[in-house]
Amino acid sequence: MIDILICEDNAALCNGIKEIIEMWSQKIGEEVRIGLCFSGKSLRNHLEYEQRPDLLFLDIKLGDENGVEIGDYIREQLKDETIQIVFISSYTQYAIDLFKLRPFDFLIKPVNYKAAEKVLLKYLEIKQRNEEQKYYFVFQNRKQVFRVEQSDILYFQSNGRKISIITDTPRKPALEYYGTLSDVVGQLDKTRFWNIHKSFLVNVEYVTNIGYNKFSLKNGEVIPVSRSRRRMFSIGFYNILIHMGTASKHTASPKAPHHPRITPVRRSPPKGLGHQPQIQCVAPANSYLRLFSRDARRADEGKS
Repeated sequence: MIDILICEDNAALCNGIKEIIEMWSQKIGEEVRIGLCFSGKSLRNHLEYEQRPDLLFLDIKLGDENGVEIGDYIREQLKDETIQIVFISSYTQYAIDLFKLRPFDFLIKPVNYKAAEKVLLKYLEIKQRNEEQKYYFVFQNRKQVFRVEQSDILYFQSNGRKISIITDTPRKPALEYYGTLSDVVGQLDKTRFWNIHKSFLVNVEYVTNIGYNKFSLKNGEVIPVSRSRRRMFSIGFYNILIHMGTASKHTASPKAPHHPRITPVRRSPPKGLGHQPQIQCVAPANSYLRLFSRDARRADEGKS
């Protein structure tokens, strides 16, 4: 699905572009959702209060506003770099003004099928490539390229220049190559992987217990949390629970938005680790933070 928005003050031209996109969609079998705006004001309202498009076809000379000004509004005020803007105009002298707005492409009126198809195919290729990178981690070792599903990875560990990938797949439990964690981060889904230590990136979907200074994983391994990142990840892990839907049935009413309630699934600690603090009680978020920072620390210190 590609969300497309067309903003053109000439209704006939606007609907003409819509028909071209619909023809392209039917031809290649790609689902599209197309919205129309006929003025700069209606476009601003749409961008502020409704779902923003993936691809925006924007006329430069609108009746009430300049398309370049709206492009600047999108990039500078909304701080939105994800909307891909295709400017439309009868003139070509806007190239320098458009460059700073990082447009996806430029179409000359009247827009024909061939020109629009070229833009749409280019966008679709980039979209598919980004989606593939989102779900797979790709690396090179000894001139061979490998890819691993991110959902199968428990954690990454850096040891000098060597990166180890520990997976939940029995066939390939561990993979190694030369690289840096900073390069790894760029490929990963940021809601799933957390850099809890300078040497570790952990997939939070495999975390079973949280101690004051450690995360316990499904496979029984314990990963340290660096001192400087403990509070940040106490908050971060709670937010991930919300993102994954773990806490969705236990959130507080709208009248008390600052006190969500959580009840993650109870899990037993791995053998040999003794009692570990569990995030099992139904508690407001601020109580959870106290649990993490106080009770977990006492439990860990009591075993040392």
